[in-house]
Amino acid sequence: MALFYTTSNLTWMLLKWFERTWIDESMPAIVKGELRRVSSLLSREDSDEHTVVPIKVRIWAQPSILNEIATWVKHMNQRIFVMGSVVERWEYVYTLFMAKWAGGASLMTWCNDAVVDLEKWMEGEM
Repeated sequence: MALFYTTSNLTWMLLKWFERTWIDESMPAIVKGELRRVSSLLSREDSDEHTVVPIKVRIWAQPSILNEIATWVKHMNQRIFVMGSVVERWEYVYTLFMAKWAGGASLMTWCNDAVVDLEKWMEGEM
């Protein structure tokens, strides 16, 4: 049986990938603001300057940013992560990566535990 996609079906499928589903007060301001803006389908264009995240590396090392990320991590669980859109999941993965690498959180238990949890959640998706 062949699958046929009409324009409206394809549009619906794409919207499901990028639809915002997480309503989380613990989400760090850096994610709600700049990262959410640059990862949005609405701001994406077919050009190099539209595909980079323009958040300076040093910003991720600020204690206030790391505290907000740690709070978000405490509120995140497998159910919330799995229910998120592709873009929301990417934002969480990217935020953990930047906290661990650029933010220096690799020495913090909360960050390492969050990465282990994330790996388990993503393995469960395969």
